[in-house]
Amino acid sequence: MTISEIESLILEQKIIEKLFRSPKKIFNKGSFKSYKEFPLDWMDDLNIANFTGIEKSFRSYKKYIFIGMGGAISSVKIASFYFPKKIFYLDNFENEKIKFIQKISKEQESAIIVCSKSGKTIETFILNSILGEKNHEDIYFISDDYDSRFDKKNTFITPKKIPGRFGLCTYFGIIPFILGGVNVKNIINQINLANKECRIISKNNPAIPKIAFLFSQFDQGLKILGINSEKNNYVKEWIEQLISESTGKNNSGLYPLMNVKKPFPYLNFSNDTNILNSKKLEVKLSGPENLFYQLHIWLYVIAIFGSLLKIQPFDQPNVEQTKINTQIILSSNEKDYSKYKVYSSDKISKIIRKKIPEKFKIINFCIFGLNKDVDFSSKFEILKQHLSKKNIFLSINVAPQYLHSTGQMLKGSEHKITNILINLHGNVDLNIPNSLYTLNTFVKTQAIADYLALKKKKRKVYFVETNLEELKKQFKILNNDTTF
Repeated sequence: MTISEIESLILEQKIIEKLFRSPKKIFNKGSFKSYKEFPLDWMDDLNIANFTGIEKSFRSYKKYIFIGMGGAISSVKIASFYFPKKIFYLDNFENEKIKFIQKISKEQESAIIVCSKSGKTIETFILNSILGEKNHEDIYFISDDYDSRFDKKNTFITPKKIPGRFGLCTYFGIIPFILGGVNVKNIINQINLANKECRIISKNNPAIPKIAFLFSQFDQGLKILGINSEKNNYVKEWIEQLISESTGKNNSGLYPLMNVKKPFPYLNFSNDTNILNSKKLEVKLSGPENLFYQLHIWLYVIAIFGSLLKIQPFDQPNVEQTKINTQIILSSNEKDYSKYKVYSSDKISKIIRKKIPEKFKIINFCIFGLNKDVDFSSKFEILKQHLSKKNIFLSINVAPQYLHSTGQMLKGSEHKITNILINLHGNVDLNIPNSLYTLNTFVKTQAIADYLALKKKKRKVYFVETNLEELKKQFKILNNDTTF
């Protein structure tokens, strides 16, 4: 089907009307017990009165540290790009990043904002405990319920019926921008305008052409989508999670590849203009002045795209398995090594060289224990560009972040992708306060847990243990290899 035909189909089937009036007619229940549980409050218009007191709540701080995972922190990361001297975040176990954030947290004019929609995100609370002592009145909490560990007057409660990745219109998405200096009225107006225009029952609805573009690719059997952003890399991460976690189910959805355009259809957040044709979708993103408007439209795009795929876009049924596995392994204090085979780093080259019948080969790296290393990132990008010329495309997911974002897609989407799960050892270990295990033990346990979750979903996955230097050496070997 062409883009125009799909636009007409959306209108003929009255999908927009059904989304607002009877969503059970376009969405299956998925993992929800009833249709009443569908989390659709993100479609409600916002009242500015609910956000006007935020600046006063944070008194006179100059720096704000947000701690969280996945959708709870994705908007913060975008804000940190625009306001790098005020907004900071911690969503990983990198030793150097933790030390850097610890230094900022010790400054008198800094505040910590703990972000956890469920209030149970174990990695978030590990990071908060590792940061160390902070005056109780300087710690804030954003969640969908109160927690006795945090001062009630420093707690911001978000609606329960909004999934984390749809939280742009909640305190998770709005607070970091207000603290960065964006006028709250401007933010609210952008979101409410997007709501208004996405209710339009015609092709003038700004969501409809974008939905049609995505579904036209899927309808043609093109399940790989390039994701690009010309300025703010965190926007790419935001849309990657939204697409991955919402549509990566039942071997369906689109697989987003970061920083890739040709030979795949692609989405690009551009500095210049809006363009739509059969191969590319360019969305103009000017900065905070139109960010909330443009990104809020994408919540409608992905929700309705999910309905066309006949999947439930608001749940994440495969994300919980890794959490369950982690808790079981930690509580049993036993590592059943018989359940998986461990390979050394030279296995990576063999996997990449292996020929397959498909036109393209997609290899996904899931890396645990990666400390920030500019040299590693540059070597990976060089290898990625080199192999793309041979129709071998690489993607990288770093733990623990990906377990709360793209992890759903890796277990529920396209099953032909090869996953190489890498546990990097040799890192400086850190004690976790009030815990029976150290950080390195937790990281390796998560790696094992996710491997078992991928195997349970019958994904093609290999478990590699190595160190960072050996991994970079393998990249260099592959870059110099001209035999394949």
